[in-house]
Amino acid sequence: MDPDVERFERWSATYDRWPLQMLLFNVVHRRVARSLSPTAQERVLDVGCGSGRLAVRLVRSSGCRAVGVDPAPGMVAQALRKAETARTGFCVGVAEALPFRAASFDAAVTVVSVHHWKDADRGLEEMRRVLRRGGRVVVADMGTPGRLVSWVKHLTRAERHHHGGWEARELADLLYRAGFDRVRACTERAARHRVVILQALG
Repeated sequence: MDPDVERFERWSATYDRWPLQMLLFNVVHRRVARSLSPTAQERVLDVGCGSGRLAVRLVRSSGCRAVGVDPAPGMVAQALRKAETARTGFCVGVAEALPFRAASFDAAVTVVSVHHWKDADRGLEEMRRVLRRGGRVVVADMGTPGRLVSWVKHLTRAERHHHGGWEARELADLLYRAGFDRVRACTERAARHRVVILQALG
């Protein structure tokens, strides 16, 4: 198993009790849900869904159908425990090879996940492939860290296998290369982190 996936597998049983769920993810999920604004008739994909909190939130707030995919089986197991209705589903899979037919979703989202992917270009191309023409995507990921955080990570080699954090223009370029259009960017501050949020059309 990939070391990064293995790490999340170990965390899966306690992941929802992690303090950053409240301090960071709740804030970002609120902003992303508002940006995506799915309707009850739409089918939404959450790539890198973790324990399923965002997908369940979208279903509860809008009545949409939501499907989450994550490479860690333990995270998917936690998500399946949250699936209250048939309108929510979860499965194991990676962003670079999504197990879905082309044009099978109306909207897609990924939150604080892209920096973990082995191939961000390929993952975003896959998200574009499974979206219908004109479908919406919201991508949120960690922004470029401040100097202190960068220095500490350099000294400790923390997360050396991850992308170090995105500038909005850099992430937007990836979306354009993947075939998305009308990319708009904003930032959100949460738990002293800068999160870059982009919206685009497929």
